[in-house]
Amino acid sequence: MNEPIIQANESLIRNGDFEQGFSRWKKGEENKSWLSRAREFHEHAFITLLKSGNKSSVSQSLEVPKDPSEQARYVLSFWCETRHTEAGKLKISIDGQQETLEILLPPGASRDVEEDQARLRSGQPLEFNPIKYRVELALPFSAGDTLTVEVSSPANASNDPISGICIT
Repeated sequence: MNEPIIQANESLIRNGDFEQGFSRWKKGEENKSWLSRAREFHEHAFITLLKSGNKSSVSQSLEVPKDPSEQARYVLSFWCETRHTEAGKLKISIDGQQETLEILLPPGASRDVEEDQARLRSGQPLEFNPIKYRVELALPFSAGDTLTVEVSSPANASNDPISGICIT
């Protein structure tokens, strides 16, 4: 039998836009109630994104279909806005190996809390102002290996019910 053809620019992450809720994603054990989805406005369109706060996390495992090579590179692209004073993390690990790739998600520009609250009170969505990431997966993995992608937010102060990570 022929091997399946891997399409260029095909996403191995399923439901990365969170349009299907948390389908395909595993919620971490800590603070699951801090995980949610939101629809926000970005570049003249509504998009769905994950909101993760107060040390909550989600992860997804995927199988590598083909050995990395000049013809098969693996790149992770995503948009993230960190609405927190501390950085969040996106971590990629290989099952059975210790080496990981950690991408820090630094705090974004300060938001106008009063403006955000006014938008929400009037029924308007928040404006999503992400950093656009594109990271080559420089890890020692091979075809058949299982990679796990995990997004986690930093801890919130006890009087902070709002801060977190917004990602899609």
